[in-house]
Amino acid sequence: DLLVGCVHKDAAATFFITYYHILKCKALALVFSRDAEEVAEFADMVESSTDADIIAVRAFHNPNPSKVRFDKYLKTLEE
Repeated sequence: DLLVGCVHKDAAATFFITYYHILKCKALALVFSRDAEEVAEFADMVESSTDADIIAVRAFHNPNPSKVRFDKYLKTLEE
């Protein structure tokens, strides 16, 4: 099992953290926002409350930075 959460606001971070503790499985938080400070804040929220892997990217309308890092992460799972 793998929990994957898209964290783009504080409510999404809380939702991800809640499901992480309910499911107790491997988890990945994909943290993104157009504001770099928000990215850092949301990533810190997830990191301080879980042992989930985190991909944090400053991105908004361009999904490529997130997609590239997500694809690299998936390849590590295949190994």
